This record gives sequence, structure tokens and C-alpha cells, in this order.
Amino acid sequence: MKRFEFKLQAVLTLRQRAEQGALAHYARAIQHRQAVAARFEEAEMALSEARRQWLNVLADGCPAARAAQVLGYCHLLEERKRQCEQTLSLAEVELNQASQKMLFARQQREAVETFHAGQRERYDRKVREEEQKLLDDLVNRRPVTEAMGLGSRGAEVQGRKGGGEARAFLSPPHFPATPPPRFPSAPPLIGLAAAVLGWVERAWF
Repeated sequence: MKRFEFKLQAVLTLRQRAEQGALAHYARAIQHRQAVAARFEEAEMALSEARRQWLNVLADGCPAARAAQVLGYCHLLEERKRQCEQTLSLAEVELNQASQKMLFARQQREAVETFHAGQRERYDRKVREEEQKLLDDLVNRRPVTEAMGLGSRGAEVQGRKGGGEARAFLSPPHFPATPPPRFPSAPPLIGLAAAVLGWVERAWF
């Protein structure tokens, strides 16, 4: 069976790179938000300290010019705080968008990977079926081979038996050897012939 090949491998590679880019952007958004939040906290702490000084100046009965100067500094810190707050809000929006983009890129990558896993599972299942079919064929072929071997050996034995019977049938019959006839010796035969001739002469003459 041919090697497994995923036709959307290029798409999967692009989706993985897109997710990595989205993760990097999300990490930068987190760092940016943390930095902006730190500046906002610093501006808030500076404004609190400036307001405390302004109240102390008023309580000490300082000149109006000094009080106005401290109050102007407080207004400047309030403006910086508002800017930091706006920047922080934008950073949070960017962080939320980066998070959504990262999740979307992950979903896109997971969709291709799910399709890849499904194709891989079907391929592996088909490979297992092919292997099982091959094993079944080998198992089923072995008894037939053994039966053919037994049949050939049986036919050989039967052929040997049949050949023996055929040779026994075609071979000439075998009779036990009998001794040759034994004839009497010459003198008794001569006497018998003389007796027969004498009887014939008496009967005819």
C-alpha cells in the first residue's frame, strides 16, 4: 500500500504559522498592556502625592502663588492620568482583539488537524484491513496446501499399489515346479512289449 500523504499539508503549515504569529502578537499585546498599566499606576500615585502636598500647603498657609503652582501641577498629573487611562483602555481593546485572533487562528489550525487526523485514521484502518486480509489469505491457503500435499502423497501411494496390482495382473501365472515324469527302465518295457505281441498272435492266429 502506498505511503500516507496529506494533500492539505501546505494549508496546515500556513495555519500553524498563522497561529504562531497570532500568539506572538497576543504576547506583545499582553506586555504592552502591562507596561501601560504600570504607567497608569505611576501617574495615579503621583497625582495622589501631589494632592496631598497641595492640601499640606493650604494647611500651612503658604502664599497663593505657591498654592496655585501646586494646584497646576496636580492638574498636569490629572491630565497625564487621563491619557494613561485612555492608553490603558486601548491596550485592553488591543489585547482582547489579539486574544480573539489567536483563538480564531487556533480554531483554524485545529480544523485542519482534525481533518488530517480523520484521514490518517481511515488510512491506518485501511492498512490494518489489508494486513488482516493478507493474514487471512495465508491462513486459509495453508490447509489447502497441506490437503494438496496429502492428496499427492495418497495418489502416489495409491499409484504404487495400483502399479503393483497391474504388474501382478499382467505378469504370467506362476505355477509350482513339478518334477519331470519318471519312465521305467528299458528292460521292463521290452518284456511288456513281448507279452503284448504274444497275446495278439494268439488272438489272431
